[in-house]
Amino acid sequence: MTTGSMTEDPRDTLWNDAFYTYYDAYFEELLSDTLVQRWTRIDFIVKILVALTASGSAVAGWTLWEKPELKVVWGAISLIAAIASIFHTTALVDNFIKEHTKESLNKYRFMR
Repeated sequence: MTTGSMTEDPRDTLWNDAFYTYYDAYFEELLSDTLVQRWTRIDFIVKILVALTASGSAVAGWTLWEKPELKVVWGAISLIAAIASIFHTTALVDNFIKEHTKESLNKYRFMR
């Protein structure tokens, strides 16, 4: 005899657990995609910055080094590009993006 309280159906517990597991997996997948997109954007910006300063360095240097106010600007841009290039090379950004993308595809493909 029940005392008026409803007992919980075990299927409800199972459905709730399944929903929260799915929710967590989907959240992790979205987070992983966002991380790869950000690193891809950073990778692109660094490559463009390095390409612009490397190819334009000699030509821009002749023109800009004659003007004192532009000498500082070009020096700062070259310094930022050099530091970004060193970071890009040592951090292996390309490898990180490839590995993380491959890992994400393998990990999340079977969760949904």
